[in-house]
Amino acid sequence: MGKPESIEASKKIGALEENGAGVLRHSTVDTNSIATLTGKKCAYQVSGPWA
Repeated sequence: MGKPESIEASKKIGALEENGAGVLRHSTVDTNSIATLTGKKCAYQVSGPWA
């Protein structure tokens, strides 16, 4: 982190958020993630021990 490459990558990811392209949304949370997936409103779900 903090290297020019990681900063550029962060900017590209930020451009995909709701205020940008709208691809990544902050509104998907633990209480609606399964319904979003099974309702075919997202292609996949990332999960792990933090979920």
